[in-house]
Amino acid sequence: MNPQLDHILTFANTENIDDYVEQDRALGFVVGDQTHRYQPGLRNRFIQLGCEYLELVWVENEEAFAKSGTEEFARMYTDLPTLRQAARPFSIGFISDDVEALHQEWAMRGYNLKPVWSFAPPGTPPILSFQEIPEDVLPGASCFAITYHNTSTSQSRSVQQAANTTYAVEGISFVSTAPEETARKWQMFLKPEIAIAEQQNVYTVTLPPHAAWWMSPQVFEERYDVAWIPTPHRYGHLAAIHLLAGNLDVAATMLGQRVKKSVHHTRKEDLLIVSPTGEDGVTFIIREYPTERWHSERSSVTGETIVLL
Repeated sequence: MNPQLDHILTFANTENIDDYVEQDRALGFVVGDQTHRYQPGLRNRFIQLGCEYLELVWVENEEAFAKSGTEEFARMYTDLPTLRQAARPFSIGFISDDVEALHQEWAMRGYNLKPVWSFAPPGTPPILSFQEIPEDVLPGASCFAITYHNTSTSQSRSVQQAANTTYAVEGISFVSTAPEETARKWQMFLKPEIAIAEQQNVYTVTLPPHAAWWMSPQVFEERYDVAWIPTPHRYGHLAAIHLLAGNLDVAATMLGQRVKKSVHHTRKEDLLIVSPTGEDGVTFIIREYPTERWHSERSSVTGETIVLL
């Protein structure tokens, strides 16, 4: 019943979301064609990152956004204007085939959770069900578990390698002034049977098939030469999304001025640091890894049937 990382949300504070994602397409990322409207006054676009994705949240209707309300996005995020104020990933969704069963499992372990709620367009069965996760349980981001009623994690999945050769999310780096304590909360809630690993003041929480790395602001800046700026809200501790690429030279060429080269602190392998824009605040850290090896390793962990395109 262990949930897996599914997607990450960030506001895109730009004039036009459709023009904006074309910049990502030009950088070689896989841009989805779908877009959905949600209350209050929001519309999204998606950047596909292998089996996972980045959701860009955009304010399409300023008047409706200002009124806020209590439905759809506003139901889960009670202070959307503050989240929008700071361009930084603020939310993480974990996929589960059955969030109702997941709710019962977590409740039996002593966690006090809100009821599961579902979303459906008028006149249709539910297409999404959500389990909100309290911030004291998973601090640093606004987290939730999600069930897609029209798909299953056991189904065959197609993974498209991007033009810049990125094809998978390896994990996420978080920044905290108390990294060990925060990492332990994540480990105890999501994967209590796997102990935290510590190396050079970085605390690794294994969330198969991904990892979450927790570190102090100083360690993050020293490792990646990226300035850490706190957000005006409690959910802005997601510092970087780590990606795997088939060819780092191709990725560097396509990413152009957005990228700087670095070296991994322990493995001494090359890295690309993709700097964030002021519009979405997302930092990518990319390393080269054989696609077929990743495919074999992930399938053995998750049991998924993955088709590489």
